Amino acid sequence: MELKISQCTKSNQAIIDCITVDGCCPACVTILEDGEECDKQSLFSRCNEAKGFQCDNSTNKCIKVTNPTAKCVKQYDYRLRIANKYHRINEKNSIFRYADRFTIPLPQCDLISGNYKPKQCIGSICFCVNVETGKRLFGHSERVASDKLGCRCTQTFNQLLSDYREKLDFFSDIHPHCDSLGNFQRLQCSRNICFCADEYTGKPIAKMSITATQDLMIFSARK
Repeated sequence: MELKISQCTKSNQAIIDCITVDGCCPACVTILEDGEECDKQSLFSRCNEAKGFQCDNSTNKCIKVTNPTAKCVKQYDYRLRIANKYHRINEKNSIFRYADRFTIPLPQCDLISGNYKPKQCIGSICFCVNVETGKRLFGHSERVASDKLGCRCTQTFNQLLSDYREKLDFFSDIHPHCDSLGNFQRLQCSRNICFCADEYTGKPIAKMSITATQDLMIFSARK
């Protein structure tokens, strides 16, 4: 017997088909507005997509997407539709009841710009990406240690490559030196002058500088 719902009890709810864990039945889902707390994994609440709101992972609040045609936002929406469709088909054809709606990795987007966030995670690995294309860049870590994965140096270096159109001389031109976490190395050198730098901003943290007396390891984006 098919369960039907004719009306929800609250004015901020809407009837959504196949919303339950086993995909069998409709349910009343709370529609969240701008600034309200949200959870992307919740089945019974979601941001008001009709008004352009999405759940921001960093704040767990609904915010308006200002650039809905950006690549990351479009990829997120596409993968989410595929995930939901797969979930419904699988649930109807399987004798087992389990929720696999979130097994397809969804990109993390900056909902203000619509671009990819500099740090993306899939499974137990997090890595740096180009914020415009989502292409993987240098810098990665285990998810459990990803709070130190800054990716600021990687982004700066990638922008230099773009500006120089792949003609950057890694041994003579001025460019930042990045560590394995995509952060700035603590020792930075520009031509013959070296200085101590903040690992997340690359800015000098001391007024004193020295003449370079040793070679630094250079991570090449061409590899």
